[in-house]
Amino acid sequence: METKIYDRSKEVKGICKKRLTAWFLTLVIAVSAVALYPCAVFAGGTQVGAADSISLAAATSISNAKVTGLKCRTWTGKALTQNPVVKLGSRTLRKGTDYKISYKSNINVGRATMIIRGRGKYTGTITKTFIIKPKPTALTLLKRSGSIMTVCWKRQSKQTSGYQITYSGARYPHLSPNLNRVRIKNARATTHKIKISSTAYRYRVWIRTYKKVGSNYYFSDWSEYFSIWRDGTLER
Repeated sequence: METKIYDRSKEVKGICKKRLTAWFLTLVIAVSAVALYPCAVFAGGTQVGAADSISLAAATSISNAKVTGLKCRTWTGKALTQNPVVKLGSRTLRKGTDYKISYKSNINVGRATMIIRGRGKYTGTITKTFIIKPKPTALTLLKRSGSIMTVCWKRQSKQTSGYQITYSGARYPHLSPNLNRVRIKNARATTHKIKISSTAYRYRVWIRTYKKVGSNYYFSDWSEYFSIWRDGTLER
């Protein structure tokens, strides 16, 4: 009778193949976890990712944070930014650590957009806007002859659609002056004649630039005023 010898090599190879497959799948899952969740914490206390990364589950939204300190800016031809104060509850968040800022349409006159995005242990976004005003101009001369007053100023044609002049005249010193406004729709203009009362004892004049964007008007700050008396004396 022939004795059969049982060959276990096939069984050993099968077991090794299963173990190798399981080990490979574990490695793939681990690598995928690191790629998708760089701030995840694994068993044994080993943390994978940047030193300031934390668990995604602990992230706090900044969408309800209070943002203050925004100001109107004056056009310079360069990208304009803000230095906001961002507070979530009683905590003042730190720029660069707790959030970062990006901008849209923050070069030309109009309405610029600021986007605050949470980072580190904060998530979510806040969107705010601020105004970019045109560059102001200044009066250079004020003349008066009878019922005509001539206003002269420095030209400011970049990012400007035109000018607005405000003037006030009082017939007698004890009366409140009447305010009047006129708009010059020419950015290249530097002078304008205004019909006034020849008997008013004094006129005071201011000027500012404006830019029309769509249907909206954006105005610069007012210039320093000039005053001119009935006898033609100019006061700055």
